[in-house]
Amino acid sequence: HGIAFLGFELGDMTATREGASAGLAIATALGARRFIGEGMMIRAQHEFLTGDPGAAETLRQANEIARETPSYILPLGLGLAAMIAPDRKTRLAALSEGEALLAAGAISHNYLFFNRYAIDACLAAEDWEGAERYAAALERSMAEEPLPLTDFFTARGRAVAAAGRGRKDAGELRRLIEEARAVKWQAVIPALEAALAS
Repeated sequence: HGIAFLGFELGDMTATREGASAGLAIATALGARRFIGEGMMIRAQHEFLTGDPGAAETLRQANEIARETPSYILPLGLGLAAMIAPDRKTRLAALSEGEALLAAGAISHNYLFFNRYAIDACLAAEDWEGAERYAAALERSMAEEPLPLTDFFTARGRAVAAAGRGRKDAGELRRLIEEARAVKWQAVIPALEAALAS
């Protein structure tokens, strides 16, 4: 799954697909339900990004499995559900449920993944206030142990939202694009480039 997540970030859909498939095969052989749900979430993400219409159904099944142990990975799945939601009502329902799970307590990776995907869901929907709110939530959740990764997601969410509101900081957008390009972080660049071009 680590390889699959990295493949997604680097824009390597082959690595994403192969990592998800290998992880899912191992989890299925072991009967490890938590990791079956996680593998299906990664598969759904790959399907969505490659235009496969089955993504929503794969993710629905993944989230149903994740509901068996919701604090493990369900917030991540709900963040993805918000990202691929076909309409505002579905997006808001996924975001609301994810927020409630985090408020009740979840394993730490969920705070990173849910808020990251929530930011992206809001940016795609041009919900600038929502993107800023989830950027702030991500920042708060990592305040005791900040990471360059979460600092970047926070800054990116705020910079793209500001551009959407007509308050573009071209210097900040260029800085973030250069930082992402330096490490070949393809997944985060398109929204930044679109904001800079706006």
